[in-house]
Amino acid sequence: MMLAFLVSIVDAQTPSPQESLSSALTIEGLLFAAFAFAVRFSEPSPKGRSAFFAQGWFGWLFVLAITATAVSAGASWWAAYEPTSLTGVNLWLRAGGLVLGIVGPPVFAAIINWQAKRQ
Repeated sequence: MMLAFLVSIVDAQTPSPQESLSSALTIEGLLFAAFAFAVRFSEPSPKGRSAFFAQGWFGWLFVLAITATAVSAGASWWAAYEPTSLTGVNLWLRAGGLVLGIVGPPVFAAIINWQAKRQ
């Protein structure tokens, strides 16, 4: 029975680069939204916070997760668009817009977490 399960996993179709890119961007966006909680936990509290939260380590874990997802999205983007084959302004605009959506969240999360830690 276990062997049949493993064979079904191997036989499963691999998602296309477009499907992988869509999934990675969705996950990245959800992680960035959850990052807001990490920032909130780093704020001072009347009862105090543990060093893990107060020093922003929880936030850095989210930054790491968002960055890992962005790397996955970047690989999917590369497979889907193959920049060497982009022709026309329309394709470049779509591909460039996605790059901003891939790179932006980890950069913004790192800046926000760094600033939250300094306060």
